[in-house]
Amino acid sequence: MIYTPEFIAKGITGIEFTFDFQIAGRQKELVVKSFNSLNKMNVPHFLFGWEDIKESRERISGKQLDGIAIINDVDKDLKPEYMEALRSKGAVPILWSQRYLPEERDKLIA
Repeated sequence: MIYTPEFIAKGITGIEFTFDFQIAGRQKELVVKSFNSLNKMNVPHFLFGWEDIKESRERISGKQLDGIAIINDVDKDLKPEYMEALRSKGAVPILWSQRYLPEERDKLIA
């Protein structure tokens, strides 16, 4: 498995997007973005960026590209609609408070 910090990829719109990490395995790639809080600006931006690069990355690498959102939920109230927006588009949320759970850590295996 290989990881790249501060991963930048250009989407089909021609716009470059930056993700905190890219993790590449043999079967799939992950782009990871961390969020101190979720809001009506950063959730759509993440989803748009991931969806914009997905087709071209999958074509270039021949691998599935998953989007991972690591979310700080410590001492914060998460609005359910933001979590639902991530899930409805196929993004994988990982809550910071649950980061040590094996099932959450396994989400970061490419």
